[in-house]
Amino acid sequence: MNQEISNAIQNKTLIQFDYDNIPRTVEPYCYGKTASGNEALRGYQTSGAKNKMAWKLFDLTKASQFQALSDCFKPRKEYKSQGDKVITTVIAQI
Repeated sequence: MNQEISNAIQNKTLIQFDYDNIPRTVEPYCYGKTASGNEALRGYQTSGAKNKMAWKLFDLTKASQFQALSDCFKPRKEYKSQGDKVITTVIAQI
């Protein structure tokens, strides 16, 4: 799973996955591990869960059916790449 997410971050392409049994489309920004060792993704959700567009932290133990999409995105200016308090070990980041 991590290579797909890392590639999507590097290429700035959307990813799609089920989270809590709800399909989501997300702009991936930061992928890594939490202090407890769980894989996590910080991203901007563009569809899913009542189409609520917002920044979210996804605990990837609750995610399945990952698919990299061919659609690219332009990174949002409000994303701050330094100092994520939850993802303590960064594997890939914009």
